[in-house]
Amino acid sequence: MDKLLIYGASGHGKVVLQVANELGFECSGFIDDDESKSSFAGLSVHRTSILASHSDTAIFIGIGSNDIRKSIAKKFPESNYAKLVSNYAVVGPDVNINQGTIVMPGSVINDGTTIGAHVVINTSASIDHDCVIGDFVHVAPNGTLCGDVHVGEGSFIGAGATIIPGVRVGRNCIIGAGSTVLRDVLDNTTVVGNPARSLS
Repeated sequence: MDKLLIYGASGHGKVVLQVANELGFECSGFIDDDESKSSFAGLSVHRTSILASHSDTAIFIGIGSNDIRKSIAKKFPESNYAKLVSNYAVVGPDVNINQGTIVMPGSVINDGTTIGAHVVINTSASIDHDCVIGDFVHVAPNGTLCGDVHVGEGSFIGAGATIIPGVRVGRNCIIGAGSTVLRDVLDNTTVVGNPARSLS
């Protein structure tokens, strides 16, 4: 049984623990910078100093914020980051998923899709064929990417948002919850509504 430490003793970390348990990992506890936390979800909470003595233990960054996940991954680049794909997700045989990424229960990812590192594919998200999702992206629950959608590094796709086929979403974008994206979105842009329009 593989051992796992989850970085982030919070709500998202609790769901990561659920998927890790489902996959048969032996969770050794959480890591958190908040020194007031000593236990969470029935497990011990450690400080980052534990990493030096647990080099053989897999790590997963269980934090929903793209920026925070990225900063932790950059701070500990040599760590052995796990990949967690729920048994209750449907993932095609021709899908490439990189380290540090989680695919939550109920999600569907179809063939030809590539998903970067430290990505969150949240509960019941739908990623259709030939999509390309950059590192540190978060697709929130029930987010839908139709075929051949590209999403740049660090972007956030809100709950229930839909992106139609062939659209390109740039880096560090925010797609508001429930939005329908019909055209390309430039880097560092927030769009909301149906059809989605820029707030900038």
